[in-house]
Amino acid sequence: MVKYQIVVESGADLTREYVRAHPVTVVPMHLNVAGDDFRDGDFPLQGIYDYYQHTKHVPKTSAPAPDAYKKAFEEARRRSPDCIILHLGYSAATTAAMQNAHIASAGFADVVHIDTKCASAEQAVLVERVVAFIEKYPNVEVGTLQDQIHDWISRCRMFFVPDNMAYLRAGGRVSNAAYMGASLLNIKPLIEMVDGQLVCEQKYRGSLKRIVSNLIDTAFNDYQWENGQFHLIYSQGLPDTAKRQAELLVAEHDILTPDWRQTGAVVTAHCGPRTIGVCGMVKR
Repeated sequence: MVKYQIVVESGADLTREYVRAHPVTVVPMHLNVAGDDFRDGDFPLQGIYDYYQHTKHVPKTSAPAPDAYKKAFEEARRRSPDCIILHLGYSAATTAAMQNAHIASAGFADVVHIDTKCASAEQAVLVERVVAFIEKYPNVEVGTLQDQIHDWISRCRMFFVPDNMAYLRAGGRVSNAAYMGASLLNIKPLIEMVDGQLVCEQKYRGSLKRIVSNLIDTAFNDYQWENGQFHLIYSQGLPDTAKRQAELLVAEHDILTPDWRQTGAVVTAHCGPRTIGVCGMVKR
């Protein structure tokens, strides 16, 4: 009998293959496109770009409703009736997901909610580490597990550079004045997830090649990554030349095979095409 079942939002961008192979239930987030509601995964990523090109708007994203979480908790219990349900939630500072999950868990015993303060690939990396830990120590006590997870959360890092700030402007994340100024000066913001919120910590200027170089420099000058806990992020449309450049630069830091994590629809709707970034866990 599996002691723990994991519940996570689709915005964590876990692959379907991973979810099928592990005790993980995914609750779909939503996109609203011109008044039509789509579950995350049911609307193509290219459709996000096409929609912006035609309308200059981006899909609105929203958290799962309480009923969706209730169904996920019921599914987890069907898999393992006596399990502890561990909800590793999408950053509560960015969405109502955590609030809705708490509402849904009323009446369910042994549901533990943890705000990961993460999103997208960063959240996926955390979930995968938690699952691996549980598989290694299946009888770990919930209090010990929570302490370990909070330690990992404190060491999670993710930052990325959108190629086109128009998506951030269309989604209300930056002002029109900031967008115009950045466009005129060819400035790209380095956006980092800090304590669950997306903030602009630095700005880069120049070509994509220069931005990739600056990004990798920042990653290794500012942080010491745990072995096996460094990953590259991209959104659909990033050129293969940029990927190869990033891989070669990362290899200079003795990471020979960094894996690539693609952003799903929820994050892509805000960052747009050709985004590149990094995520992982740093050393204590």
